[in-house]
Parts: sequence; C-alpha cells; structure tokens
Amino acid sequence: MSVEKQRPEKQKPAPTGGDGDSIFDVAPEPENKTVTVSSGPYQETLPVAGMSVGQVRRKFKDRFDIDSESQAIVDGDDADEDKVLKAGEALMFVRHAGEKGGSKNNVVTIEGMTATAETPEGAKATMMVPELINRLSKHMDTGLCVLPSGIKAVLSRGNVTIWVWEKAPAVQKLSWIRPDSPHPFGPGTKYRDVRIGLPYLVIFGVFVHMHGLPHIAKTDECFFRREPLKQLSDGLCFPGLLNCSKFQNANELHPLSWICTQHLKDNPQMYSANPGDRYCGGFEAVRYCLLETSFNLSSEHHEGNSWYGASKKIDERISTVERWEAETKKDPLFVLDVPWIDTKHSVMQVAERIFKRMRVADTTVKSANDLARVIFNG
Repeated sequence: MSVEKQRPEKQKPAPTGGDGDSIFDVAPEPENKTVTVSSGPYQETLPVAGMSVGQVRRKFKDRFDIDSESQAIVDGDDADEDKVLKAGEALMFVRHAGEKGGSKNNVVTIEGMTATAETPEGAKATMMVPELINRLSKHMDTGLCVLPSGIKAVLSRGNVTIWVWEKAPAVQKLSWIRPDSPHPFGPGTKYRDVRIGLPYLVIFGVFVHMHGLPHIAKTDECFFRREPLKQLSDGLCFPGLLNCSKFQNANELHPLSWICTQHLKDNPQMYSANPGDRYCGGFEAVRYCLLETSFNLSSEHHEGNSWYGASKKIDERISTVERWEAETKKDPLFVLDVPWIDTKHSVMQVAERIFKRMRVADTTVKSANDLARVIFNG
C-alpha cells in the first residue's frame, strides 16, 4: 500500500532553496496565455494567446470538430482568420444546422424478432427487437446531483457508478519530490513546486452504493490523452506521473493506473445525506489527492513503479522534471506530441475492467428472452 505525504494547506511564498538561484526555488508564476476556445459542445481553456484564429482552427480542427465554414467569433464579435488572440479572450466557432421533422400517427407492430414502423403515407422501417429494447432502455438522469465541470461520462452497473472526468491541457503546479530529498516518501521527504504542462488528463472516479448512498471506493484511476474524449471507444494512455502506480505482474485484479489514495483527505460533503453531495465530495477528494498532494516515490517502493518511472525514457523532453519544466516554458502544448504509453484500452474497456474487478454482473437487456425474464420476474 502506498504512503504519500499530504501537501500543506498553505504554501509559503518564500523559496525553499535559500539563495534565490537554486533550481529548488518556488517556481515563478507563469505568463497567462489562456484563451477559452469553443465549438459546438466542446469548450476548453487553452494556452493559445499569441496564436491567430486561423492557427487555432487548423491545430484543433479535428479535436473540436471545427467546421471549415464556421464563423469565428472573439468576445462576441466576428473575427478574421488573421486575428491574433489575447489572454482572457473567448474564441467561438459557430455553424448553423438544419432541422428534421417527423411524421405523426405512425403505427408500430412486432412480429417475432422484428419491429416495424409504418407512416400514414405507407413508408416502413424495421428494427430487430434486441436493438429496439437496447435503445428504449437507455436514459440519462443525474438525479439530485449537479455534475461538476469536466465530467464526460457517467457509467453505472449494479451498485457501482463510475465518473469519467477530463481536464484540458494546462500548465499545472505540482509539489514534486526534490532530487536531494533524504527520503523517497513519508516523513522527512523534501518537495519543491514545479510547473509542468499536462496533456488531457482523465480520472475514473469509482463509487460503491451501500445502504442507498454512494461511497468513494478508493480504486480510482488516472490516464493521459493527446485529444479530448468524444466517445467511449476512445483509447487511453498511461499518465507520466508519480503516485500513479504501475503494478508488477498486473492482472485484472489490479487497476491499470491506480491513484495512490491511502491518505485521501475527507471533506464534509462525503458524509452528507444528499447522494449528489456525496458524489461531488468524493470525486473532489480524489482530484485533490492526485493534483494537490505531494508527488514522491511511494509507488516505486510499494507497487514496483510509477507511470512516470515507466514513461520518462520515451521522450527526452520529460526525462527529468527539470527538463519537463524547461520545455513547458518554451511550448506548454508540447505534451500533446509526446508518445505517451498506450494502454491498449478504451474508456469503456477500462470501465468494464473496473466493473469486473468490483464483481458487478452485466444485467443489460440484450434479447427478447432477457425481456421476458424481466417481465416474468416482475
């Protein structure tokens, strides 16, 4: 089991190195280069100030599904392609779509395994009963919970619910173990603040329902991506971070990339009588544990390695955290070009691993026989 030191509640502004020139000094605040970029359902805050509208359109065309005919709007005004963006501005790509109508008074009949819909004009369409059942059984309801920003998917099966959260590329301030630390983890470990660019960050928050209320399961996982999530079949990469454990001789009983949560810091929301509050509180505790507590070598000691230890040789630009910092200052988005290690798993496949590890059976209705069983069993 990993041991990690929690970050102090307040960081002192004084340098930790002593003479002001040490690489261990507190890192200076980076220049603000963030612009809010949106297209259709996609919106992210990205360090693209200084780039032109056209450059952003070309660089993020696929990731944001930007229509080549869409109009660029900056802070509410139409903008040309050569318009240079400034920090704090909002860039929006707008396109217009048509509408589709539907017929009224349609008739639906089911014979055997085939369902047929017919319009008053005589037009027909057919669908197999299993597909019809599958479509009818899907619905979305967040209940008493207002989902926090960044939640991309909510997957439930049995008494287990998974939140899939994504954070856009950004320069992240982290507390990282110093190379001269006398201890690799635990009491006496020395840390310094670093500011490094991170690609798209994906967290799987795992909840178990007990006595009608959700509880964070502390088996949460973290991954990287070079593009935003658009569908559950999208693949994931292992995160180049300390305290994200790489298990030796890993199998389906182990998480692929476990976030060390032994010292997860509880908050009042986690004990609320409101299920929505408990979801939000539990997930915030996991997010805080990953990004705002100290990164050390506990995974190397307890689980065999961290995913930073496994990843630092794939690209010279992340070979040391000092090099990572230097490359971030030159280009905060260079991390989108790093060949992070492929998990060979999609979002849904990771979720399936979690459900299997939590011993939750698949109760999805997939056939007419399944439907009959539900009807007979009430």
